[in-house]
Amino acid sequence: MTSYFVYMGKELLNSDVSSLVETINPCKTLKTRILKANQGLFGVSFLEDAPLKGKRYFEDKNWIAVFAGDLIEESFPWKRVLEALENENYSVLAHLNGYFSISALNKKDNRLFVISDRRSQLPVFYLIDDKCICISTELSTFSKSPIEMRFNPEWLWEYLFFNFPIGQTTFFKNVRRVPPASVLEIDIQSMGYSQSEYAAKFHSKKHLLEGKEALEYAYNVFKNMVPKYFVGASSVALALTSGWDTRTNLCFSPNKESIVAYCYGVPECSDLVASSKIARALNIDFKQILFDEEFEKRLPSLIFETVLVSSGLERITRASILHAYRSLTDSGKKYPLVISGINLDALFRGHLMSIYAPDMSRILSTGEKIFNEDFWEQSIGKNFELFRRHILKRIDDLERNYGKLSKPETHLSYLLYEGSTHHFAGEIAIAKHFTTVRVPAWDNGIIDLAYSIRNSTLSFSQYQTHYKRGSLQESMLQAYMISKNGGPLREIPIQGIPPKIFERGKIACQLFRIKNLGPKRIKNILLNKSYIPLENWDKWLNITLVDTITRLIFKNDSLVKRFVDPKYINSLRNRLSDPMIQKLATAEIILRSFFKN
Repeated sequence: MTSYFVYMGKELLNSDVSSLVETINPCKTLKTRILKANQGLFGVSFLEDAPLKGKRYFEDKNWIAVFAGDLIEESFPWKRVLEALENENYSVLAHLNGYFSISALNKKDNRLFVISDRRSQLPVFYLIDDKCICISTELSTFSKSPIEMRFNPEWLWEYLFFNFPIGQTTFFKNVRRVPPASVLEIDIQSMGYSQSEYAAKFHSKKHLLEGKEALEYAYNVFKNMVPKYFVGASSVALALTSGWDTRTNLCFSPNKESIVAYCYGVPECSDLVASSKIARALNIDFKQILFDEEFEKRLPSLIFETVLVSSGLERITRASILHAYRSLTDSGKKYPLVISGINLDALFRGHLMSIYAPDMSRILSTGEKIFNEDFWEQSIGKNFELFRRHILKRIDDLERNYGKLSKPETHLSYLLYEGSTHHFAGEIAIAKHFTTVRVPAWDNGIIDLAYSIRNSTLSFSQYQTHYKRGSLQESMLQAYMISKNGGPLREIPIQGIPPKIFERGKIACQLFRIKNLGPKRIKNILLNKSYIPLENWDKWLNITLVDTITRLIFKNDSLVKRFVDPKYINSLRNRLSDPMIQKLATAEIILRSFFKN
């Protein structure tokens, strides 16, 4: 993986270049390269053993360019990309499959091009000021700028309400995120800029495939695309859990001998137990990463590091992610390629709830733009009316961009363009310092598949009032693919049912579920064995982190109290598991770390 920054302008002469470089290599695990332009610098960091081959930078007499991210190609196609920019044939960029950003300066014309991927999954940010131009994949870069950086309270409002910012919003008032599938063109001399879209948003097809035709079409899409994600590394770590998504990836892997399955969690949690059994049954190597006592001791420092390494894109309760990727790769020395099951549940089974806040979940279910104003007035305080108007405007923007809020197609698009690109941007921002994470669910062809068949969120969105989550039908697609292509995986039960049984119908599935899960439940009751969660944030927030949280948000000098009512914050002192705690603590770390106070 890679990060980059572009800094142009006379103000650069007074900047500390080493501090800029540190923002794209905070863990000291990457190689860095600095390229000089007429009045600026291009900085890029990269993993030497990344599965995508070729240089992450390019320079000749006409161009200087840098790349961040990953493509499902053998090497980066510099010639094709730069010719597209030269000829303004931007539609060529739609064929780049992956998550990425590119910045390229045409030396002859003094034009700087900034390119985002189809969904802006790998975010790139920009600041265009009368003194300088700054482009970076890391928000932390802007905090090193000589330009005054002001905090954006609208970011905090969106973060508290939606669980993530919407669209181009960042926590810097004068820094924006480049929209999806965009080419931002900047004239270096005049500082004028324009924006072009090189591909339309994904959208639902007029005639959705269904039945056996849809299942076969999906199977062929996965069979053609997923094996390409394993190319480029001799050893591959594959996330393996007790659910469908990671097994779907595994069943299409071209060489299981090169795979090491891994899972993380609290010792003896269900995912660790199940994934280790699956690995043994398939005779593949398995690595477990534990959130044990040693992890808990490091947690107070880990939450700060998580926010900093992710450049403010990740919240404190994702400190487990930093620990997992660092441990898995031995700080970047092992497993240059990781395959993740992120988002397949969301694309094809409609499971969206976990990353959405309650008010937005209610709006998506009903289509009514109504939220709990009494609660928000109490928590926001004196700025509530500004907050209310801003949130309503953002909800209107969402409806304008994606359609009627209660429609399943809107739910799928909101997930892909807002939920996924913000919630998982932080995970990728952390992981890229140690490895390359590839996510088949983010493949352009697989995303298009979700908009082409009825076996997707278009039918199974949990925000449809008539749909009940957990039906056998919603699992049919992945069961079909695993059963057809999975070898021994077709025999291993998922929630009590082997994938091969799904074709036999509802009654057969229910009988197998009773047979497989019934005795286990009885045994657990007799042994008084309780469910062990994957992560124990209730304990970690209320015991392990209580002193840290107190110092962050309950002290009188807490910066977040300038934007959220202090009385409300103090009312949370005995409710550290409240979802607002993690958001407020994350915002406090951002305010302290990225702004000069």
